[in-house]
Amino acid sequence: MRSKMKSSATRSIRVSIALMLWLAAPGIGWAGEVVAVLSSDHDSYQEAFKGFEEAFGQRVPSLGLSQGAPRIEKGTRVVVAFGGRAALSSYPSDVVLIYCMAPGIEVDPDSRVDVIEIRVPPPIGPSLSKLKDIQPELNKLAVFWASKSMDGYIQELQKRSRHFGVEILPQKLSSSAELPDRLRGLYGKINGIWVLPDPLVVNAQNMLIVQEFSSSNKTPLYAPMSEFVKEGATASVSSNFREIGRVAAIAAQAALNGKPTDSILYAERLEVSINLKAAENGGLHISRNVLEKADKIFP
Repeated sequence: MRSKMKSSATRSIRVSIALMLWLAAPGIGWAGEVVAVLSSDHDSYQEAFKGFEEAFGQRVPSLGLSQGAPRIEKGTRVVVAFGGRAALSSYPSDVVLIYCMAPGIEVDPDSRVDVIEIRVPPPIGPSLSKLKDIQPELNKLAVFWASKSMDGYIQELQKRSRHFGVEILPQKLSSSAELPDRLRGLYGKINGIWVLPDPLVVNAQNMLIVQEFSSSNKTPLYAPMSEFVKEGATASVSSNFREIGRVAAIAAQAALNGKPTDSILYAERLEVSINLKAAENGGLHISRNVLEKADKIFP
């Protein structure tokens, strides 16, 4: 009996210590001041939200748009929106809005006290570096996109690509109907295609068209996410969902502490996926070193 009492007391002490450590954790004073809004229950949003909570260091209340319009309680200082629908929802004007995983979406910065966007397109320098690792002879890269919000990204990409010995051939589409003709016009002029994570371009039909061109002309296709690599694209260099959440957490902590940050941020951790069969069909030999560092490899 005494042994059981002692064991119970020991557990109580451990629980008390754990509770005190949790209460002493950095940022606990922010409880209730931050809320996450998820556009849906999609796995990608859930993965990013997990990364957000891990980096933030504590549980954060989350609202799903499947349950209706988000109700932001008084005292909330920061809203972190995951996805386009969440980013475009209505929030109090004095709340800092941090939104991510919403490619092609632009939130009017004049509509509230502060807006911070975590961009889905991967950071330019590291992306080009990894593309050159995968394909060292890459020097003529066609890049496809459609959203106006990505125009600045393309301009910077053209500028910085010179350092890597790569010429960017920008292919902005006004509609999907232009895609086949644009591809035919690129025949013999490029040795790589990169489709950016733009919802106005990225769909199953468009990706199939680009993939067929890539395979027929032995031109490596760099897709916006690993799902397309699994289906036959050569490779992808994309932002990691958890990393996107982590960057959002850093931005939220800075906002709560009153520290200024850039209005546009990128996730630095990149995920590299490679399809070995597609690479072989395209005449692309990928070094062992690159394969060892890849996050996902599809046979």
